[in-house]
Amino acid sequence: MHFLYGTLKRHLLTPDAVTAAVETYRTERHQLSQARARERSVLERELGEVVRRIGRMVESISGAGPSACSPDCSSAAFAVPVTSS
Repeated sequence: MHFLYGTLKRHLLTPDAVTAAVETYRTERHQLSQARARERSVLERELGEVVRRIGRMVESISGAGPSACSPDCSSAAFAVPVTSS
């Protein structure tokens, strides 16, 4: 077992092997960072759209009542359930 460990240590800890491992790690981290930045950009754009839609709905309801509400907020998704007591 010690022989195997020593052999692996000699081959894996050479300057070339360490340099290659570090470079591979840096490349992968850079790619992951770019992917997360793209994903965050898409999510922030979607959030902005949702916030604007909610603002328009609130403005519509508060300004003229539910009858002036756009089709977006009069759908079943925004219906308030009626419960009997």
